[in-house]
Amino acid sequence: MNNPKTGIGADLDGARAFSQYSEWNMRVDYTPLARNSDRIINAINPDAGLHADFGSGKWEGKPIGIPYIVVPEGQKLVRFVETLWPEEGDDGPFPIPDNAPIEGGSDHHVIIVQLDSSAPNGLGRLIELFDARFNGKRWSGQAAVFDLQGGDHQRPDGWTSADAAGLPIFPGLARYDEVAQAVAEGGTLGHALRFTLSQALTAMEAVGAASHWADSLDGPAPFGMRVRLRSDFHIPNDVTPEVRVIINTLKQYGMILADNGSDWFVSGTPDKHWDNEALHALSMIKGGDFQVVDNDKIGVVYVGGSSDDRIEANDRQNRIFGYDGNDRLAGLGGDDFLKGGDGNDHIAGGRGVDRLSGGVGADTFVFDTISHRQLDTIADFGAGDDRLALDRTVFLGLGGQGHLDADRFHKGSLATEADDRILYDRSSGILRYDADGKGGDTAEVIARLDGHPNLTAADIWVV
Repeated sequence: MNNPKTGIGADLDGARAFSQYSEWNMRVDYTPLARNSDRIINAINPDAGLHADFGSGKWEGKPIGIPYIVVPEGQKLVRFVETLWPEEGDDGPFPIPDNAPIEGGSDHHVIIVQLDSSAPNGLGRLIELFDARFNGKRWSGQAAVFDLQGGDHQRPDGWTSADAAGLPIFPGLARYDEVAQAVAEGGTLGHALRFTLSQALTAMEAVGAASHWADSLDGPAPFGMRVRLRSDFHIPNDVTPEVRVIINTLKQYGMILADNGSDWFVSGTPDKHWDNEALHALSMIKGGDFQVVDNDKIGVVYVGGSSDDRIEANDRQNRIFGYDGNDRLAGLGGDDFLKGGDGNDHIAGGRGVDRLSGGVGADTFVFDTISHRQLDTIADFGAGDDRLALDRTVFLGLGGQGHLDADRFHKGSLATEADDRILYDRSSGILRYDADGKGGDTAEVIARLDGHPNLTAADIWVV
């Protein structure tokens, strides 16, 4: 569980916006390129250098970057009035404090992250305003609200947000707290960044997770377009660790075109810890060093057909669809999304944090690994029709093959007897494995069952 702080530019303690199934959080270093990648890159100012549109200090009296504020669950609600496109905006009141920072420049963005103690990452709602104004009593502008536990496409097609692409702004910002953490852990930011292009270069088209486009000259680059830095781009030895993290993030996760603005401006938040001189090194990266990825293939996609398919993915993040037939789907090592579709499917997420959906039919959800970080979610388990299959070589002490012995199944979050090995807390939908029946903190989480079905021992098989 993360422990985000509150306040302006607060440290989120590693919490990441949106689920792992959001395109923001999916790697694209192995995603196939769009067929017209070279043509688009060559047409969108390829000689311009990348510019960090964030930093420390002030520019024209305002902090450099897009600020945000984190507020508690009980933050007081205040009146908000839509003044731009109310038919595409979200209604208030909103938990906006009087001291919410307003972005400098012409867009006047305000970003509010509200905490939620019941959420796995501690984050609840995201409220973003465009052209925000505060008269001392109420706020006004254009508002968009997002669920920070959700995925993409939270706004109807054709709707704007605080950005032209209809996308959220916050998940695409480079924040100093997450850069510092990535430096300490030797990793990347774990999400794509937000960037802009001039009106002459953007198209009147939305792709990927985008839902909207702005008035433009109908250039070659659609809103929502994802680009990544070429894998062979050489990182000089003298860049700072923070800049190295940003460059490696651009290689693995890339950037998403979110708004009109200056060409190849990448977004971040203001912070006194940024080294502005070091950030200038990003200008050595030119537009021509990027490639356009195929949005339809983000998060490697495996698709079956009308027959009985057998699909085994890889150790990266995958999306696997069986469709018709009695399919056998295996996700292996990544954080995967697997959906069986019609038919009696056999679905195994493997290692990682997976989301499983059987669809129509009597489906079997297989669990043959267990770890502290594993929390698979079954979206549509049907008690009495579907079944859980637990590998007896991993989940020891469950008895022989076949139906789970009723004595080894207990409804509740803690074991009460030595034979209580599989625990199901219907109030939360959490299924646990207790290796010794002693209860306490020894029980490992196996999965969360959405909808909190009335699971019994008869729904569980030992294999």
